[in-house]
Order: sequence, then C-alpha cells, then structure tokens
Amino acid sequence: MAATPIFQLFKKSGCYHVQIFADLVLRPSLVSKLRECFGGRRRKLPFYFGAAYEGDGKQVIGLSARLERVKADRYALWIGLFPSITGPPPSFGKFSDLVERIGKHIGDREAQATVSFSFQRNAVESVFQPFTVTDRPTIFDEIIGVTGTKKDAHGKLLYQMEISVGEKQIQHTIRFRQTLRLADDAPVALIETAGKISNLALTPKDVK
Repeated sequence: MAATPIFQLFKKSGCYHVQIFADLVLRPSLVSKLRECFGGRRRKLPFYFGAAYEGDGKQVIGLSARLERVKADRYALWIGLFPSITGPPPSFGKFSDLVERIGKHIGDREAQATVSFSFQRNAVESVFQPFTVTDRPTIFDEIIGVTGTKKDAHGKLLYQMEISVGEKQIQHTIRFRQTLRLADDAPVALIETAGKISNLALTPKDVK
C-alpha cells in the first residue's frame, strides 16, 4: 500500500510531532452520538479516538485524540500526531467516526497548533548558531535554545518559534493559531504552515 499524504509530508518536512487544541461547544445529542463510536458500550468522558496513517513498511503516523468536558456544553479537543510502528489501542474509537459525527456541526474553528521539526546539521544550517561564553563553553553543552515571536501590526501574536541547535541536529517547535475544519487531513495544512515558518530560520548547506 502506498504511503499516505500525511506520512509523506511528515517525512519530507522533517516533522516529528503535531499537537492541536481547540475549544468546542457541543450539544448533548452530539455527545450521545459519539458514544456510538465505542460499539454501544457506555462510556464516560473523556473519549479517546485514534488512527494510523500508512507509511513505509511497519512505520505509520499515529493519531491520538482526546475529548473532555470543560464545563456545561463546552469541551476541549486535543489531537496529537507522531511517528509510530503500532496502531491505536483497541479501546479507542475511530478518529474518522469523530470527524463524521461532529465535523460538519462545529464548522471552521480556530485551533492552537504546536508543530515540531528535526533536521540533520549536515544538510542545513541554522540562522541561529550555538555560541560560548568567555572560557565556559560547557554552560551550553553544545546546545543553545532560542525563542522568538512574530506579532502583527496590532500586537497579536502570529507565531512563536523555539530553536535548538545541537551537534548533529537542529530542532524547531512552532506554536501558532490557525482556522481549520475538523477532517482526516486537517493536520496537512498545519504542517505546511509551520514548515514555511521553520524554513525562515534555515539555509541549505552546500554539499561539495
């Protein structure tokens, strides 16, 4: 079976983790429909859902989602994606069922996203480089963390980027808000946005 678009994007971009958080307002009838995802077994919140996006060999991109009640009709939805070699636990509902039952009801929603990337230093160089302080280079132990923020003209935070530069790897973690619709391929748009931000802090290394 061919690798899925999400798996291919993870591999191509250097992404290794995605986390999505969204506030939702759900009617009791919708919550009842979600209980149907667990084969009729009575379930109490939080509800857990999962998926596995096929990749190369045994490698997949795993998805884990948690829906919990905050108060009254307000809920919090957490979604995480990560490389794995196993699928979700049997006790989890299917993420596709979650999308089918509430996706069209919640519509477009602003979500908080955190996307992490890792790059090999023999392929790229960071705009931000490790440095030493006087004669105490071990203070940074060959790694330095940098956090930068970008705001719009009104002072609203557009994104925050954390960068760490190690001996062999460069890691970026991008935090931002983006409007998206709950769908099986929703993470694709987030990874593409974060990838564009991440590339601003990288330069290709000349290979001789």
